[in-house]
Amino acid sequence: MGFFVVPAYLFYNVDMSKYPLKSKLLISSVIWSTEQDCYLIENSHLTVDVLALQLNFTVDDIQERKEILGLNRRNRQLNRLKWR
Repeated sequence: MGFFVVPAYLFYNVDMSKYPLKSKLLISSVIWSTEQDCYLIENSHLTVDVLALQLNFTVDDIQERKEILGLNRRNRQLNRLKWR
């Protein structure tokens, strides 16, 4: 009866990152048109209150849509680059 050594990395997941990506399903209850999405993307530098007045959506709807479109993540990345 023979024994063989199995490398330890075979017991780990393929993705061995420290913080694995977590997918989250974001579904909006409000229907946005393409023009409204474009306006939100082009004017994402404005405050949420100003956007709520101009787009006729609630502040929560706009924050949710910015999260879906990835504008919050983009803003954080740009802020990190700005301070380097």
